[in-house]
Amino acid sequence: MDRFVPSFCGGKLAYACLSMTDEAGGADSENPLLAGAGIKTTAKLDGDEYVINGNKSWPTHGGIAECYLTVCTTDPNAGDEGVALIYVPKDTPGLTFGKPEKKMLFKTSINSPVHYDNVRVPREYRLAGPGMDAHFYHFIAAGTGWHSATMALGIAERAFEIVLDYTGTRQGGFKPVRQHSIVAGIIADMAIGINMMKASIYNLSYMLDHLDVYGPPWSPEFISRATTTRVFAGDTAVEIINKGAELLGSMAISEDFPYEKCLRDAKITQLWLGGQQISRYRVARGYYDLKNWA
Repeated sequence: MDRFVPSFCGGKLAYACLSMTDEAGGADSENPLLAGAGIKTTAKLDGDEYVINGNKSWPTHGGIAECYLTVCTTDPNAGDEGVALIYVPKDTPGLTFGKPEKKMLFKTSINSPVHYDNVRVPREYRLAGPGMDAHFYHFIAAGTGWHSATMALGIAERAFEIVLDYTGTRQGGFKPVRQHSIVAGIIADMAIGINMMKASIYNLSYMLDHLDVYGPPWSPEFISRATTTRVFAGDTAVEIINKGAELLGSMAISEDFPYEKCLRDAKITQLWLGGQQISRYRVARGYYDLKNWA
């Protein structure tokens, strides 16, 4: 929206925040089987303003962002029609923030709770309106799936570089350890995983660039393809990095050696965006009409 563009066009670094996961219910807000019913943050229309109440957990840039695109519900029983994405400027009365989460990984990424206490914003701050807001929210699952997969690939490639270098100089049995067949086999498995991650990510990138062929990015079919890449990349990265750690021994967990950061950073690619299990619901919905279990 034009109201917020100037904040990001000046000489000062500015952040935005997708305020998505609810404190109550957690990943229910991202569960496609709940059709918006799992969203706990409410937005009630009062005249020409939305009144927002709720609490969000783990939003990136919470507390430091210029504006917050907030995932709300206007009616939890209305399905996609009740999903609302609403911009909230940082200085809006009633908008407050908790302390940044203390994490073992991604320490430079700020994740702070965001609290909404009768926060009032003009109705035109809503992103698109009933139905279309849900489409954009579903598209987030596709776009962030690509983003998560590329991060998993980068972490895995860095781990592979470290393993190749270390095993090429570390001696065992009077020769570099990577000259032993058992080590060569593990290195080969790491390389295979990385190359398959690349193929999947490049394929998804092509589809994102050719939506005229592959359909709207909020369709269950497209989200299924994107989530397949996200799940595969996260699982493969963790597997690759765990295998590499076996070749490094104690050096893998030394804070004076760069590998331990790979071990820490890879895990988040399996945990965010609803985690690997809820993500699998999105994959399945691309192939058949998977219903809510309730």
